Amino acid sequence: MVTKGLFVAALIGLATSGVARAEESDAADETGFYAAADLGMATAGDACVGLPAGTTCQDTDIGFRLGAGYQLTKRIAIEAGYADYGVVKYANAAASASVASSGFQLAAVGELPLSPSWALTGRLGVAYTTQKSTGVNTGGITPGMTATSITPLFGVGVKYKMSRSIVLRAQYDDLGRVGDPATLGQHKLNLLSAGVIAGF
Repeated sequence: MVTKGLFVAALIGLATSGVARAEESDAADETGFYAAADLGMATAGDACVGLPAGTTCQDTDIGFRLGAGYQLTKRIAIEAGYADYGVVKYANAAASASVASSGFQLAAVGELPLSPSWALTGRLGVAYTTQKSTGVNTGGITPGMTATSITPLFGVGVKYKMSRSIVLRAQYDDLGRVGDPATLGQHKLNLLSAGVIAGF
């Protein structure tokens, strides 16, 4: 996917250009609580595979995350949050249906400084995801069904420290395969986002 490719290329560019010597930052590296908000694009990787003939599918939608964390050390934080991964939409000539995904995340966040302002970040944790279907039976999707799943969460990103309390970040999160094969099926879920951290 072009967007993901550009995102990864940007990360590599930052790493190679900034890997001089990472100086200690006396700003946002301090320990303490923070709040975070991210907005981006969620993708349900293979949700459109194997559909009946004549069924259309939209597997990307706007997603967001609201979170709070605690900076344990200058390089490690623990973050919890709620995320909305948007809706997968199905339609044919007679009906339409949708599956909405949302849930909670808990992750350890580490960072590798590139300069006083820039750092690469990594996330490792767990995600609890809920899916709900609405609409009319189409594309093999039955309305009124709910599925939950617990999956590992992996993420990589970059952040820029603007001041002691404001940090901008961009990241890619992979939640693995979510859903339930016996009800709504399973698909890969990821979120590409940009956001802000406010320390207090």
